[in-house]
Amino acid sequence: MTRRKNKSADRLAALTHMSLQQIENDDWGDPDPDDTGLVKRCMWLRRKPLDEFDDADLYDLIMQRISWPILVPMALSRLAVDPWLDCDVVTAVLLRTVARVKDEYWQANPDQTAELEGIVERVIGLLEDDPGYMPAGQPHEWPSEWFPGDTVDGAMGIPECYWQAHPGQFARMCDVVARASEAGLLDGTSRALRALYLQAAKLND
Repeated sequence: MTRRKNKSADRLAALTHMSLQQIENDDWGDPDPDDTGLVKRCMWLRRKPLDEFDDADLYDLIMQRISWPILVPMALSRLAVDPWLDCDVVTAVLLRTVARVKDEYWQANPDQTAELEGIVERVIGLLEDDPGYMPAGQPHEWPSEWFPGDTVDGAMGIPECYWQAHPGQFARMCDVVARASEAGLLDGTSRALRALYLQAAKLND
């Protein structure tokens, strides 16, 4: 599959030595002593140069709906290389978080919408070829304690709002979950979530 060019990320490439605070010219000030750890972290991250951001930094700020026009293109560029980024949380959590961004954002950014769709398409294609697929080598250092089925489990966490807008992809993902379940790869996944996909897979038959 040909990778779509992330035009927004290209435009931001020249600004990566700057922080969100500098790019947006918006100083949020210092956190209050009684602010939560997450609030303090987000305010600190706004002063951190973008080229020093790790995957967890993107995850935290996108989850808090901060600076999407800058951070979502950055996340999409990383996901185009490795859709399974876990941010030290769970498999594919960055993809799941980006897919949860509000519809209004995607409607205003059709190029990025197409890139997200392409990333999910790649994920589904890999799992259709092998429900027990596990990436190997760089850039993703796959932990030895993870097992086949973790990638399906990660993709199952793509939010309902995305699947509702992409019923064809959802139907194919349901088939993947059914095959993975039959192969005994999903014993550690949420029973309720697994049941939702399996029920939909039966309706697709």
